[in-house]
Amino acid sequence: MFTIRNVLILAASFALTANEIKAMPSNPEMSAELEQSARKDREISALKRTQEINEALINELRSQIQFQMSIINKLNGNSSINISCFDPTTIQMQLEESRKKFHRQSCQLKDDQLNSSLLIGCIITSEYITHYVVIRYLSEIGTIYVPCDYQLGAPGWMVIQRRIDGAQNFTENWDTYRKGFGYADNSDYFLGMERIHRLTSSRCYELHLHLEFENGSIAYAHYDDFRVSDEVSGYAITVGAFTGNTTDVLRGYDNVKFSTFDRNNENINCPRSGQSGWWFKSCSESNLNGMWNHFNWDSNVLRKSKMLIRPLEIK
Repeated sequence: MFTIRNVLILAASFALTANEIKAMPSNPEMSAELEQSARKDREISALKRTQEINEALINELRSQIQFQMSIINKLNGNSSINISCFDPTTIQMQLEESRKKFHRQSCQLKDDQLNSSLLIGCIITSEYITHYVVIRYLSEIGTIYVPCDYQLGAPGWMVIQRRIDGAQNFTENWDTYRKGFGYADNSDYFLGMERIHRLTSSRCYELHLHLEFENGSIAYAHYDDFRVSDEVSGYAITVGAFTGNTTDVLRGYDNVKFSTFDRNNENINCPRSGQSGWWFKSCSESNLNGMWNHFNWDSNVLRKSKMLIRPLEIK
């Protein structure tokens, strides 16, 4: 039976216990050790993941080498072998599939090494649509805003170039192309080579070209890899495997440098004759930044064009 005296004694004992606990010295060394242990566990887990992906990449390379060596050995071992037995289309498809697999695994490794919160791409959900993606972590060039595009019916696409009304002059010098220009909201626009380089060097991107020709036809060109080197390297372009309903004009353009009329990196006269900045391998094959009513793809004049990119992991 609890009396008032018992209750007071019990309360006093609780108070004493609380005071004793409060008076107990803290142990920052133990907290630091626990945090350090947790950090080591995370680092070990990340290293194991990296090792697994690296091993997968090595195995894929070995597979490609063995496949190509088997063809070489068969050809060398029998001079009378009918080369037509090796269907070049099949061989090309197998090599291309291996290349794609290797590229996907390389991108996965690259993305795993980045913080997932740094995912850069436009998103669309049932609740909202992002009209711009804000890029802040490229601190060297400050915060930039890249317009989103949902014409393809898929999330993630960012507009890096747009020609729709001729409102913007694309006959600009190197410095202007480096920084970017135009009207990002709803008119002619170019994001800027330095920003494109920073984006495409941060993770793996794909490229989609939307092309509307002067005769009214519409086409697209899609590349599963798109990268631009730094300014020192001339903002050279790299593209991956092609799909589309038009000519694969950029095939063979790997490592072609960007040029403008005041900085000709390929020693050809295209920047002056085309009055623009572009990756020129020839003057007439393609120039999406050419003069209005003269910009073209596969030597055919365009009336509208868009260049879109998105991270490969956004589907």
